[in-house]
Amino acid sequence: MFYILMLVGIILIASGVFLEKRFSSSVKSILRDRAKENKKAEAPSRDMEVMLLEKRLEKLEEMLFNKLFQEEKTKQTDDLGGLELPVEGRIDEEEKIRADYLQQYRLIKKYEEENKSLDEIARLLEMNKGEVILLKSLYKNL
Repeated sequence: MFYILMLVGIILIASGVFLEKRFSSSVKSILRDRAKENKKAEAPSRDMEVMLLEKRLEKLEEMLFNKLFQEEKTKQTDDLGGLELPVEGRIDEEEKIRADYLQQYRLIKKYEEENKSLDEIARLLEMNKGEVILLKSLYKNL
């Protein structure tokens, strides 16, 4: 009886190993095919995600620039004791602010060409590193 049970056990183990090899190769090929299909399906969605993130970044940059502009305008109004500038004066002030930012951006580019680090540029311009990065990103297309 013992020998019969041992023989049946060995036969079952051998058949199990044989079937495992046979089915695992077909399962692996099916999984590989599915993985290829998923990669093909994910590629356009990743491109879309990148495009959406770039659009969000552009909107955030625009919002930050407008925020800086508003803060500068508020600061100038506070310096005048709460008096509003006439319309012509405001337009001139806005153009001066834009010209100042553009000038600072040109200095940033000059210092970058001289291989200065971000810390050094911020220290030379007496600005925060975040302001330097913001100006670089705002005027990158010039």
